[in-house]
Order: sequence, then C-alpha cells, then structure tokens
Amino acid sequence: MPDLERLVAIDAEATAFPWSKAKFIESITPSAPCFLLEERGVIVAFAVFSQVLDEASLLNIAVLPAQQGKGYGKVLLEYSLAFIAKSAANCFLEVRASNQAAIQLYRHCGFETVGERRNYYPATQGREHALVMRLLFTQQQVD
Repeated sequence: MPDLERLVAIDAEATAFPWSKAKFIESITPSAPCFLLEERGVIVAFAVFSQVLDEASLLNIAVLPAQQGKGYGKVLLEYSLAFIAKSAANCFLEVRASNQAAIQLYRHCGFETVGERRNYYPATQGREHALVMRLLFTQQQVD
C-alpha cells in the first residue's frame, strides 16, 4: 500500500474536491492498482485505476501543483496505461468538462469522448458536468 498520507496531501493540493483517506483505502486494492511517480524519492504524482474483467477505469490522477507542467502527468499516464493494457480491452474515465488541460492529455493518450454525465461533480457554485472518455487498447499498446 502506498503512503496514503502523501497521496491525500497531493490530492488536497491538486484538486478543489479531493478524496478522503477513506476513499483511497477503499479504492486501492489488488484489482485496483495505484501507480506512483517519484522525484528524488518523493511521490509527486499518482494514478488510481480499477479493473473488472477486461474493463479498466481511471479513478483518480493528480500531480503535485509545484511539479505540474513538467510532463509528469503524461509520463505517469502513458506508463500506467501500458501496464493496464496487458489485461484490459479498454479504459474509461470521467473528467470535469472545464478541465481542458486534462482533456488534452487524455486525447493525446488516445481517449475519445463517448458521453457526458450531467451535474456529476461538485463545484464551487452548484455542480459541473463530466465528460466520459474511453480508450480502446490496441495490440501495439500491449506490445
């Protein structure tokens, strides 16, 4: 199990509505891998997935704000997707419709928008829509 206190701290700094420690404990299981990116031995980013049979979902990903803009999110996502592709046919995620940086990253990694969840996320003023995105793994990604 990764350093939960560190993951909670990164999420709290990186997002307006972070996960609780209990949510991390509930989400990180043998069938829900957590990938970490370290810089000089310190965790600066994480990605949490779940997987049921051949369908994976990216549940949460965050990069410490002081480390954003260095390509760490891209490196972490590409690495974790390559690992997930070995046992999954596709991967889904939800992203805030306003999070253009994340949407661009996901599109760069091959995700396509397949739907929308209205009023899905809490927001400072009410609720915010989520885009549902899917990546279909190809044989090239598995090799």
